[in-house]
Amino acid sequence: MTGTGVRDETWRGALRVMLAYAFFAALWVLLSDRAMGWLFVAVTSLLLYVLVWRLLGRQAAAHRRELELARERQRVPAMLAALADNTDDVIFAKDESGRFLLFNRAAARLVGKPVEAVLGRDDRALFPPEQAEKLMATDRRVMESGGIETVEEDLDTIEGKKVFLATKGPLRDSEGRVFGVFGISRDITARKKNEDKLRLWAEAFDRGRLATAIVDPLDDTFVSVNAAFARERGYTPEELPGKPVMILYMPEQVTRARDRIAALDISGHGTFEAEHLGKDGRRIPVLLDITVLKSDAGKPLMRVVHAIDITGRKATEDELKARNEELERIDRASVDRELRMIALKREVNALAGELGRGPPYDLSSLDDDGGKA
Repeated sequence: MTGTGVRDETWRGALRVMLAYAFFAALWVLLSDRAMGWLFVAVTSLLLYVLVWRLLGRQAAAHRRELELARERQRVPAMLAALADNTDDVIFAKDESGRFLLFNRAAARLVGKPVEAVLGRDDRALFPPEQAEKLMATDRRVMESGGIETVEEDLDTIEGKKVFLATKGPLRDSEGRVFGVFGISRDITARKKNEDKLRLWAEAFDRGRLATAIVDPLDDTFVSVNAAFARERGYTPEELPGKPVMILYMPEQVTRARDRIAALDISGHGTFEAEHLGKDGRRIPVLLDITVLKSDAGKPLMRVVHAIDITGRKATEDELKARNEELERIDRASVDRELRMIALKREVNALAGELGRGPPYDLSSLDDDGGKA
């Protein structure tokens, strides 16, 4: 009904009430003092007309507001629907009671129901009771606060359990009154799984016994180090990030270390021995295993450095080297003594021959070897 129609109906309603009153009042006048009676009828009829017109006018205005509100509620979902079906995100709108006014195709696919079967129903028709109650509680909170809210929601879908990042806000009519809630939900299940993997990796990285560091190849600075890497060099895990890698090398070792690392940025992986310098000046022999992570274009993005403290191994190697050197010295001394003995025996045999005697020492086996001593 248009505004003009409502006003006409209000006027006719008030006129009918007035005429009915005038009719019965006229009957009373016919049976009483006519002059005063007609005056009374005229005045009271006019007053009654004004009162009834105002009353009916208020009712008509209220009715017009209800019609405008209804039209507003229909326009908002219609406007959203024009955009909602062209996105993979879940988009919906609900009234004050939680009944769906809008439910896009992406949402319908996830719940396995046609859009028509969802409109006019609430979350309890789509999800387990506990999940539905949480969803509706969030909706009520948004409508009461009148603000935008972003929450994570774990929901059962026909594709299994999924995690959604939902942004919800109040629906308002032209006068600012809240009459529902809208929402946009994005499936972040894969992202959450990756975050969980990264969290587990970070825990393993921090707690790992193997000294590990992450290095930025662009400026050769530490991005992160685990507790073992920092502790072995006398630092805390918070001290090294942001500092240059070369603080771990003696000045005379920097050039060689840079050359080796630059070669690994090309090959992608390598292992070599080096010597790290502790915060207290202590030298730490290490075996470095470095893996370079690259972009699809081959650009180095990150170096993962595993450092094994080989102090014990180097000490053992040094001890073995010293023992070998000692054995070689003893062996050389033994050989020298043996050679001197052979030389003396030859001299004795020669003297015996000069005296016309036979050689007291049989050196034939040495002579068969070509006289080698």
